[in-house]
Amino acid sequence: MKISNSKDLLIADNTVYNINGWLFWPTKCEGIVIRNNTVANASASWIFGGFEGCKRVRIEDNRIYNLTGDAIKFLTREDLHSENVGIEDNLIYNCSTALTLSGVRNAWIINNVFSNCTYRAIEIINSEDIEINSNRMINCGLGGIGFSGSENKNVIISLNDYINNNRSIGIYSGLNNVHFNSTKPVTYVYNGRTFMNYLGNYYSNYNGTDTITVTTIDDDGATVQKTSQITINAVNDAPIIEVQTTASLNE
Repeated sequence: MKISNSKDLLIADNTVYNINGWLFWPTKCEGIVIRNNTVANASASWIFGGFEGCKRVRIEDNRIYNLTGDAIKFLTREDLHSENVGIEDNLIYNCSTALTLSGVRNAWIINNVFSNCTYRAIEIINSEDIEINSNRMINCGLGGIGFSGSENKNVIISLNDYINNNRSIGIYSGLNNVHFNSTKPVTYVYNGRTFMNYLGNYYSNYNGTDTITVTTIDDDGATVQKTSQITINAVNDAPIIEVQTTASLNE
């Protein structure tokens, strides 16, 4: 189904199996809701894709699996950028890439489960003002999140689980103002105690080298900066947040 120049579209409560081709391709549409659909065993480049020049898009509570191609793919063409996009509470597995955002402005990707992707869980291309929070990315061939294109900016990546992926983050172009931790303190409970701090992401079996830079400021405003390199052995666990053992999705 290909739709253009339309408003207030609802695709909900459908079950679709064994299709050959994409399911939905909107262009220059506004007010799209894709909710509570099950799509499986499909042979197509993508299931929900296109979205050139679309505004106010919500993709929520869907189950998409066993695909030869991608699940959700936002494209940009002739400066037709999509904006105000919410991707929440979806379960997507056994596909090429679960989610691609190309040329998207202002999007949030929250509380999804992306697993067994032969390529990546999430691909970000020339997009800005993106929040990626509280997702699980599991067993993806080329990694959890990939960045490509000329520039991606104003991206916050926090409280995600990266479990048994080939790599956690793949960066193939310059990033501008990208944070791999929360930008505000988060209250959390660890071993029965409550803490508040800036939190990053969980990386299963992370190891390698990293650097820490500490800046000290005295009462007169003078600063001293010290940078140290640390080595994390493969036997250690990442001391960031505990892996989420359960996840819930609305039926």
